[in-house]
Amino acid sequence: MWRKTAFIVLLFLGGMVILGAGEENAATIQGTAYYWFDLEPLPKTVVEIDTTPSQTMVATDGTYEFEVPLGSYTIKAMYYSGNVLLYYAEENVDVLEPGTYQLDLILFPLPEENSIEDNEIVPQIETPAEGLGAGIAILIGVFSLAAVLAYYGVRRRPPKLTEPVRVVGLPADLSAVISILRQHGGRMEQRELRRLLKCSEAKLSLMLADLESRGLVRKIKRGRGNIVVLTEL
Repeated sequence: MWRKTAFIVLLFLGGMVILGAGEENAATIQGTAYYWFDLEPLPKTVVEIDTTPSQTMVATDGTYEFEVPLGSYTIKAMYYSGNVLLYYAEENVDVLEPGTYQLDLILFPLPEENSIEDNEIVPQIETPAEGLGAGIAILIGVFSLAAVLAYYGVRRRPPKLTEPVRVVGLPADLSAVISILRQHGGRMEQRELRRLLKCSEAKLSLMLADLESRGLVRKIKRGRGNIVVLTEL
């Protein structure tokens, strides 16, 4: 009898060890899917990750979360209008240790349309009203893509940099950041902003932290870098 009891106890302890090891080797990947034009969360985005088996979810409010073991993964985000794929994002992430990984996704038009500038006319996100048939939804998607293709290849040169515009109440270096962002449509990559400001990465990080605390800018994680956005947008 005692042998049977000891065997059951060993099985229980073995199971607990396996579960514990699994939890220690697990991590969470979470983030938000953004629409490329206004950098607002994009509801109803389909997000998938190539775990084994793969995981897929609909980010109802634009946010997603996956529990994954340690490893390297590719996360894809897709936004559909009807049966037509309008916007897409793909990012790689290396999960090297347990914890929470933040990975935001910015969905752009399909690759061949990525050359459209910020100041070009772009299609607005269409959500078919309830009761519309699938055929109407497809037509909406087709017209949206047609609008994008109509402007494909039309590139406009960014406005020429002038002397930084002083913003009342801000130090000169912070005013220069705001001025450059405004000249580039209110958003740009952090590395490009640093290139134009000709300052160190440490100083730029401090300036952006100061501007974030004042509620003037926000940063959105994209891959290994950030996109800096004026909150006045």
